Amino acid sequence: MKFPEVRFAACSLGLRSLEAESAVQEIAAAGYDGVDLWQVSPYYGNQGHLSHEATQESKARLKSTAAEQEVEFCFLASYPGIQFTDSDHEVCRKDLEWARQTIDLAVEMGIPAIRVAPGRNEDPSTVEMVLPYMREVMQYADGKGVRIGMETHGGMVTIHADCVQKLIDRVGSENLGVLYDPANIAHHGEDYQAAFRVYADHIVHVHLKNMVGESAAEEKLKYHGPGDALISPGWVMTQLHEYGYSGYVSFEYEPGTPNIDLMQARQELRAWLEFFRSEEW
Repeated sequence: MKFPEVRFAACSLGLRSLEAESAVQEIAAAGYDGVDLWQVSPYYGNQGHLSHEATQESKARLKSTAAEQEVEFCFLASYPGIQFTDSDHEVCRKDLEWARQTIDLAVEMGIPAIRVAPGRNEDPSTVEMVLPYMREVMQYADGKGVRIGMETHGGMVTIHADCVQKLIDRVGSENLGVLYDPANIAHHGEDYQAAFRVYADHIVHVHLKNMVGESAAEEKLKYHGPGDALISPGWVMTQLHEYGYSGYVSFEYEPGTPNIDLMQARQELRAWLEFFRSEEW
């Protein structure tokens, strides 16, 4: 079954050994429609493919490369907001300013949506702690027309579907939603299928990858291709179709090692795109 309303992208994180322009070219050569651009972030040891401090020349060059390759930047894989649970108010304010700078970067690059983390804490009480900062983020994002996706990720309150729903309801912005990553949810022992039913109306962007293992109890979960393993990617795609999702589904190649073999990355890019565009699940 093909879902023509869904478009496919790849996150440049999986090509971390390449310069930004080369990563965009590799994703385009594999046949994807979009690029999920990896932002320079302290979360990744200040590595990434684009920084808010990049020169105008480098940003223009990157936009030109995407235009030449006929792909669009569909998402900015950023991570402001991780410090929103810090006990130091000044640290939180600094992270809030980075969120604003990231939103500005997205506008300049023509990227419609970015990732923001509501702190680094799984405790449900985190919702109250981060709520004022998330409201400020969204006030700025709303004014710029940028959508915000909170990633479903272990170590964050977003691993609990009810907490995500509470944040969305209490912030009260139509531009605030979810970056749904079912493998992240399953990895941490949660039900990614039940979570989908909560998130379905709020999905801003989707990351798909797969791993071998049962849950977080497994000490070494290994990267897996597009077949069924920790999650069923086919189930995810079917649900997206049934709920009328029309955004991007982004393959996130994340094999758990900083030294990614380029040939292997190319093979995975093509294998996942073949899966995405297959006639049957």
